Amino acid sequence: MGKEINCEEVATYREPNKVRAKGCGKRIKGGKEKAVGNRVKGRLCTGCGERGVGHDSRTCPRVVGVSVSQP
Repeated sequence: MGKEINCEEVATYREPNKVRAKGCGKRIKGGKEKAVGNRVKGRLCTGCGERGVGHDSRTCPRVVGVSVSQP
């Protein structure tokens, strides 16, 4: 046979990719869950104009003292 082949030069192996087990899949998040994670601003209170303070116009401490007449 014409040429000598050195086995060390020809055989190069790579490590296999890491594979996760069958039962441990990652759960896919829905659209609402993604939106909550990306939300930066809190709700805006129209009574006092503050954002993300834990109340809205119905429960605003500045507006509660002022009574609104309802028909």
